[in-house]
Amino acid sequence: MNKKINMNPYKDYLALVNVFELLEKISKFRNLNFRKMTYQDISKAILNVLSIDKNGIKKSCLFKSFGIYNKGTKFFRVRTLSTEDHCIPLKDIKIPKDVWNPPQSIARLGRLNRENESLLYTSPNNPSIAIEETKIKENTNFVLAVFEAIDDIRVCNMATTPTIEELNEEENLKHKIINDFLVHEFIRDVGTGTEFLYKISETIMKDYYDLPHEVQDGWCYPSVAHKDSYNMCFRENKAKEKLKLKGIQIAVKVNDDKGMKIYPKIIGLSNADNEEFKYFKIGSNEQKKVFPEIINEKLNLTDKDRLFSES
Repeated sequence: MNKKINMNPYKDYLALVNVFELLEKISKFRNLNFRKMTYQDISKAILNVLSIDKNGIKKSCLFKSFGIYNKGTKFFRVRTLSTEDHCIPLKDIKIPKDVWNPPQSIARLGRLNRENESLLYTSPNNPSIAIEETKIKENTNFVLAVFEAIDDIRVCNMATTPTIEELNEEENLKHKIINDFLVHEFIRDVGTGTEFLYKISETIMKDYYDLPHEVQDGWCYPSVAHKDSYNMCFRENKAKEKLKLKGIQIAVKVNDDKGMKIYPKIIGLSNADNEEFKYFKIGSNEQKKVFPEIINEKLNLTDKDRLFSES
């Protein structure tokens, strides 16, 4: 549910935006050599795109919408497993802490965080988004962590509104150009060797969408894998305040003519951060109680895709 906001400052800003100049600035921005740019350089370059000159002073105003994920909403995070980690108990994921946001000491540069800044990235409602975001291969084992909101979660939506009904046609055209620019920067496909591109989305978030902790638990932003879907990133101090870990599912994904299917093989449950997961079979009373949505289907597995077994 989105909250009503005052549109007048944004309308005043759009009135001063020149479409031709805006498109020219976006074109020049995309030709910059981001590999050699500092955070400060990127911040100035983004401001140059978004700002208008008013009486010799550069000013910008972005549209911000706010929403709420209601208590009870499910959030999903995927952790990959090495090919050797196929026995219970798992070697790499033993306790609940292993599926929450990583410790600061090992947190790598990400879409919304700097090095050693620990945020929890999730996909709300739809586990397939988290699986696609992590680029899990077919017939490959992975861990799906399932969280549930224990309170309403307040989010700032970043570049998720292509048109606004309160704007007229000309204003919406300008807004759409700005929104498309921001979406493009958020959903850049970043791979090994191009992690420096994360500086762009992280800078946009910190400069324009980082509101006080009292009014914002995290950020909702466009999914890279599914352009019409969204991800949710929690502030470090908000994740455990707003979520509980229901448990984990060790699963495999299979694609068929109907799309992706997720086949959980076994579930893991724990009552405390430092308590090791206890594992239960699909069809067990524990599984039916915690994950009643799981359907106990038989899966034709290849020889290399071994079922989990006791070590």
